[in-house]
Amino acid sequence: MTKNERQEIEVQLKKLVGIIKKEFSDPRKTALLKMYKGFGERLLLAPASGKATFHNAFPGGYIDHVLNVIELSMRNTKSLIDMGFKVDDTREELVFAAMHHDLGKLGDETEPYYIPETSQWHRENQGSLFKHNPKLQYMSVTDRTLYLLQVYGIPVSSKEWISIKLSDDMYDDANKKYLISYSQDHHIDTELFRIIHWADHMATVLEKNRWEHANDV
Repeated sequence: MTKNERQEIEVQLKKLVGIIKKEFSDPRKTALLKMYKGFGERLLLAPASGKATFHNAFPGGYIDHVLNVIELSMRNTKSLIDMGFKVDDTREELVFAAMHHDLGKLGDETEPYYIPETSQWHRENQGSLFKHNPKLQYMSVTDRTLYLLQVYGIPVSSKEWISIKLSDDMYDDANKKYLISYSQDHHIDTELFRIIHWADHMATVLEKNRWEHANDV
């Protein structure tokens, strides 16, 4: 990593910290700042995925992806409201769910989720730049997200919890019991999870498009 690349990542990190300070109040703000400070260098260098052909598979890719999802979530919500959509969720709930939909990709209290791929064959033939850390206890990304938030004592509302849990929509089979319903009693009182899912998908497409054009793919 060059000095300029590191400086660019540090600017992104300052932007993320600025959002926390602006959008949240104590005690949650203090708890969030403590959690992110605790991740240290790992937060700064984390990628958003492991393969070059997916999205943001580079140091700092995680922070960039989170910032993209936050911005797209807010833009999408504004567009929906302008078209008559009724939003019952608060701005704080929106930002919180968007910011933490992929938190589990940072790993646990001591171990990172991604580690550099050391196999030259995998790097050249599969585009694998990072691989999953075998030292981590297995959890899905969303389950590890919710685990981390409770480890650091960060309060989560029911709408935020369900929006993080369902942020992968039907791409996660575990979500089917929430999303497939044959009864009116099967009720979810927020559409926030859909906004987060759409923003996550759009951010992934955006980031992949940027990579393709930067690499003339």
